[in-house]
Amino acid sequence: SPEGAYINPEWWTMGQAARVTGLSLVAVFHFGRILTVFAFLLALYYLCAVTLSTTGQRRAALLLITCGTGLGWLLVCANGLLGTHLPLSLDAKGVSIFGYLMNKPHFIRAGAFAALQYAWLIRGDQTGKARFFALSGLAAAGHSLIRPYQIPEALLFLALYAAVRIAQRPDMMGRVFQHTALAGLCHAPLVLWHGLVYLKNPLGLGSFESWTPLFLLPQVFWLGLPFAALL
Repeated sequence: SPEGAYINPEWWTMGQAARVTGLSLVAVFHFGRILTVFAFLLALYYLCAVTLSTTGQRRAALLLITCGTGLGWLLVCANGLLGTHLPLSLDAKGVSIFGYLMNKPHFIRAGAFAALQYAWLIRGDQTGKARFFALSGLAAAGHSLIRPYQIPEALLFLALYAAVRIAQRPDMMGRVFQHTALAGLCHAPLVLWHGLVYLKNPLGLGSFESWTPLFLLPQVFWLGLPFAALL
């Protein structure tokens, strides 16, 4: 690549895998799709296992998350093949995990990191072990590597977690601060990297466009308020 060019680490890694294995880029892409689906479902089930007490609840949550908005394509096919006019909700026309499992491995990889990011944070809170907070920060870094749009969400959630836990247990302030700082430090390199991308602006975007992926204020409000309510 020429000096100053933007390199997408996700696709660079797949290109290197093709070079090392000798497989074609198409083969590596589809093999990556298969691994991505398994990784996402395992990570998501782990999150369900951390938060729900029974196997039935975990399986139900897994099915709801993966298929809850993803069956609208059946109505689309029926309308197209049979000439019917079955109603479609807005959700059926938009983003769906089920559809992404088939054709959007980029987003599913990000989803796997997101599930681990929050599962390990919750597990750290349950056990008090620092390694889970470190793992949560590393998963957040992996998520940010693929989709920087979630950086405000991840940082806000970590700050809210610390604030709520300190409010509940003021005597644990030092330990809570250490754990959240550890998670934040593990995430920090990717936050700084995206900041560097913004400053160098290798894609030649305008000032607003280049800033938008990093700190989108509406995202902070729309994602932050529900998290605050849940905590």
